[in-house]
Amino acid sequence: MDKYVPKGKEPKMKTKPSSKLILAIAFCFLLILEDSFVLGVKNQFPQSMKTEASISQKSMPHEIHKQMSSLKSAEERTAPCSTFEGNRDFDKANEWADFTKTDKNSTELIIGVSHTRTNDYDELANIIRTHKGKIVNTVLMGGKTEAVVADMPLTSISSFTIEINAADLSAYIEPNFKFKANFIPNDPYWNQQWAPIKIGADRAWDRQIGNSSVLVAVIDTGVDWNHPDLAANYAPLGYDWVNNDTDPMDDHGHGTHCAGIIAASINNSVGIAGLAQVRIMAEKGLDQHGEGYEDDLAKAIIHAVDQGANILSNSWGGYEDSALLHEAVRYVCEKGVLVVAAAGNDAWDVKSFPAGYNEVIAVTATNKSDDPASFTNFGEWVELAAPGVKIWSTVYDDNYACWSGTSMACPHVSGVATLVWSQFPNATRDWVRLWLRYTADDWGDPEFDVYYGYGRINAEKAVSTSPPKHDLLILDLEVPQFIEPGSVGELDSTVFNFGESDETNLTLQLLANGSIVDSEC
Repeated sequence: MDKYVPKGKEPKMKTKPSSKLILAIAFCFLLILEDSFVLGVKNQFPQSMKTEASISQKSMPHEIHKQMSSLKSAEERTAPCSTFEGNRDFDKANEWADFTKTDKNSTELIIGVSHTRTNDYDELANIIRTHKGKIVNTVLMGGKTEAVVADMPLTSISSFTIEINAADLSAYIEPNFKFKANFIPNDPYWNQQWAPIKIGADRAWDRQIGNSSVLVAVIDTGVDWNHPDLAANYAPLGYDWVNNDTDPMDDHGHGTHCAGIIAASINNSVGIAGLAQVRIMAEKGLDQHGEGYEDDLAKAIIHAVDQGANILSNSWGGYEDSALLHEAVRYVCEKGVLVVAAAGNDAWDVKSFPAGYNEVIAVTATNKSDDPASFTNFGEWVELAAPGVKIWSTVYDDNYACWSGTSMACPHVSGVATLVWSQFPNATRDWVRLWLRYTADDWGDPEFDVYYGYGRINAEKAVSTSPPKHDLLILDLEVPQFIEPGSVGELDSTVFNFGESDETNLTLQLLANGSIVDSEC
């Protein structure tokens, strides 16, 4: 394992007490140094979910993904403009605010003049006034009025459009759509960052760049919190568990690299562009060599959540199943926190922890061609894939470097999760987790693949896809290995509301070999 030492500055050195109560497991960060060189710097959807399910789908990934695949075929998964394709639902104009010129009480409609008779403009204007609207603009072509823009009360839109269509006065009626410049950040190393473009982050930023109400804890070697690309988004809430002090300054570079992928300042004419403009905090559980122990890491996990973190990003792991670490993960999951972890870099299917716990999103790495990285771990236990090869980001001592590893893939998932939570602030942790799957690009074997899990994350889809109105998913299905004929067996299951709407009067039935069998819920 290579160690990164910043040019021109020695890492912070502190002595660690020689005696430890718990030294059972040594964890290391999941990083591959590849083409590692350093560059100096000169210079929101109403959600009504009653169930906080504890997701443990990894034991049955294919069955659950089939449910979500059926959703994708039933719901349009394209950009929000698809909301208005074909017949437009003018009864739901109040839902157009993000895409059109709409305020609290009215919205603007564009009516193409049909020119079916000589006085069609006057008739159109009269109907607009009858419905308490007003013409606010006209579009002329060759001196002829081809379209009028009418500001119409939301309460009148449905009846107005019906009357206009019945009178044959319009060639078309559509909302006054909002268009935006295609955002390209001015960060000087943006042209080196293939990963954000690959997952559609640049297009996602036209809709959502992140909200400071979302807090991500980077549990790692610390964070260079005064780095010019990180200082603006850094929240001084973490702790240095390795050296037992309140300054989780990075003395390696790995934690800073992960933090930059998530939340480096965007469009500030400095360095790189992070995925989201959210707050980040540092919990230092790994030392200057990139290694740490389960007691420090467990305390880092617990402390981050007690400080208000919504997402924990863990680019480290080991192959021992630690009871303490798992207990810490369960503790934070009970508080509705999303836990993301790197799958490991040993190119095998053995579970790495904490990624291997059911409560955690296990992330594999992909390259610029969307192929699995040569080093990435894989298996039935992984959940999502993300870019992890030759990733540019921030490092210690105000510098930048290009590194590879599932360590780099993990913060890409954390970053997209922050965009989702910023876009849908009332969503639950479990909904966000499922949404990342639902909007991922399905690579490899259909539905689920041992290298990609449920797919490679897609930031654009994650913030622009409209959530399903009604849908229920079966989660946490636990069944006995066998039930003897004539005996009673117990199945444990969670029904999760994945749709926007509240659901009532549900009927649950058990199917066995295609037939409904007697059961009690």
